Amino acid sequence: MRDWELLYSTRRSGLSINTFFRQVTGRQDTILVCKDAMGHTFGMFQGFPWKSQRDFYGRGESFVFTVRPEFQKYPWTRTNSMFSLTNTSGLLFGGGFKAAIWLDEDFNHGASGYCPTWGNPMLSGSEARHHPSEPGR
Repeated sequence: MRDWELLYSTRRSGLSINTFFRQVTGRQDTILVCKDAMGHTFGMFQGFPWKSQRDFYGRGESFVFTVRPEFQKYPWTRTNSMFSLTNTSGLLFGGGFKAAIWLDEDFNHGASGYCPTWGNPMLSGSEARHHPSEPGR
């Protein structure tokens, strides 16, 4: 067991992906939690160190989950190894069809959809109007 530590919060740290990366780079065993405008709460566990790069990275202990409206965990399906693609253009978790979670560079827009990496359904309450396949490419 470990003590919890809040590394980044948009309320505390502002809407800056650069600040986000300064506070999380190199950290591992982290949980990213998102709450959408409809009150759906969901996220991802990342068991490997955060970094900014233009290619997917990560390992199979990662998973995505929902908290609200109900808790559900989606472990790695072994379909692909497209875990995290994170850089100053945005954060993208999962690949193959749509991302399980995508957030833009200022954390104001995001999307979620069916993702073969974890076999999850859409985690958010509704689909976004725009959703890149891979940010920064």
